[in-house]
Amino acid sequence: MGHVRRLTVTCVDYRFIAQEVDHIKQECGEADLLSFPGASLAFVMPESSQLFLDWTRKLHSLHNFQEIELIDHLDCGAYKHVYADQLRGKDAAAIERRLHEDNLRQAAKLLASDPGLSKLK
Repeated sequence: MGHVRRLTVTCVDYRFIAQEVDHIKQECGEADLLSFPGASLAFVMPESSQLFLDWTRKLHSLHNFQEIELIDHLDCGAYKHVYADQLRGKDAAAIERRLHEDNLRQAAKLLASDPGLSKLK
C-alpha cells in the first residue's frame, strides 16, 4: 500500500473543510483525512472512541503515516450539542475553548497509550 506522512482528523463543519484540505496540501502534500463532528470528540466520547482508534490503526497499517494531527475549531456545533448545559451563559466561549483543550489533551493521551500508535508524533 501507499505511504502518507500524516493522518489529519478534522471536524465535518462545512465552513472549514476547504481550508483544512488546503492546509494538508501545503503542510505535507498527501494525508489521510477523517472527519467527525467535533474532531477530538471522536476519541473522547465513549460511543465513538474505540471505533476511531480501530480506524486509525487500520489507516496506519494501510498508509504507514508517521503523524496524527487533530484539528478542532471554536464555535463548534458538535460541542454546543454535546456540552449544551456547560455552554450556556456569558462565559460560553472561554468554556468551549477549555473543553477543546481538555479533549485534545485527552485524545493525545489515548493515542499515546495505544501500543500500535504510541510512536507517532
